[in-house]
Amino acid sequence: MIIEYATPRGPSECDAYARIVAEAFAWNPEMAIGWVRDWNHACIRTVRVDGVLAGGLQLIPLQTYFGARAVGLTGIGAVVLLPQYRGKGVGKKLMREAMLEVQRSGTPLAGLFPATLPVYRSAGFEQAGVRCETTLTLNQIKLRPEIDALVRADRGLSLVPIANDESIRSTPPAPGSIHEQVRAVYARVGPHFDGHLTRPDNVWRTQIYAFKREETKGFAIVRDATGAVEGYFFYTQARGDSGMHLHVRDAACTTPQAWATFLRFLADHWSTVREATWMVPAEHPALSMLAEHCGRTRLGSAWMLRVMNVKAALEARGYAPTFRASFTLRVRDDMVAANNATWKVTIADGRASVTAGHGAEPAIEVDVRAFAPIFSGYQSPAALRLAGLVRCDDDTMLEVAASAFANARGSTPWMSEIY
Repeated sequence: MIIEYATPRGPSECDAYARIVAEAFAWNPEMAIGWVRDWNHACIRTVRVDGVLAGGLQLIPLQTYFGARAVGLTGIGAVVLLPQYRGKGVGKKLMREAMLEVQRSGTPLAGLFPATLPVYRSAGFEQAGVRCETTLTLNQIKLRPEIDALVRADRGLSLVPIANDESIRSTPPAPGSIHEQVRAVYARVGPHFDGHLTRPDNVWRTQIYAFKREETKGFAIVRDATGAVEGYFFYTQARGDSGMHLHVRDAACTTPQAWATFLRFLADHWSTVREATWMVPAEHPALSMLAEHCGRTRLGSAWMLRVMNVKAALEARGYAPTFRASFTLRVRDDMVAANNATWKVTIADGRASVTAGHGAEPAIEVDVRAFAPIFSGYQSPAALRLAGLVRCDDDTMLEVAASAFANARGSTPWMSEIY
């Protein structure tokens, strides 16, 4: 059996890969073909067995925020195999070759949303953040009294529809347009949440202005006196067994007044829509504005990270500006030899300097898999030591490392998109 990892042999093989995606995810084939095209055919990598297309994946160039700084990330999307090729080592070959390609590119991180854990752990991935779904009961949405009073004193915001069609989705936003202002709002909000993407054009096109190729509706929240955009939201509506349901595809605001306007928009649908879903965790700041529990949150999925370049990743992310300390990591990586070393990490002024250490010195010993949730702030080194995934006899060093990677932004690393 000859297994070949390659780029597609033209548009027809890209469409054939999309049909395998449709079969794997139970999607409409034509929708899957369009969805794959929207992400860009240049992202596709195929695997062939004896010359026959067996499956593939997407290598999507992205960036993700950690410590308010953007870190390079290759998103591994739509990993699929035809059923007859599963369990024969084809998937492992596909992932290994993809990881080696990412490593050669110099990108510090790789990320994915797993359907199963063992196959991705074998490639060096580990769970490092979450994608949550919060469901709100609309007739129960009420603001806390102090927030309600603040908002009532400021009536100067209006909802402005955001135009949306194929021509808008297929071109970058014009300077000064409402679309550019919407992106500027996200650019201000995104760095506050570890795990958020910086959002290139293809993410706006495939996840925000449309979702699985279904066009979304959107509103900008605009200050009447100045025309400044203080927030926005995009949503879709669908009829289910219990009636109409509203799906918030994205929302971001820079002021409490704008968040209150968004929440009131949801509440005003109570007579025709019972519930709305929104892909945010329970600790989202907008939910702190509510007077009472009016919903429930569940884990949609825990996304995984793989640290492709330990030194580059540590030096790219941000840290608390006032934090100053140093510690030593000893990383084991069976796939990327350059990671397999002892690293001296010195943090000052919000940045890290990473140099080669000495093998004999005390260190936090960690497999590259377990390093991913430490790096993201999803789990502390001490917690992973309890699980047997970290070795270190120096409790002070563990505490220092935990403080270095602690999420100072008040929530578990999370994102609302999926790739």
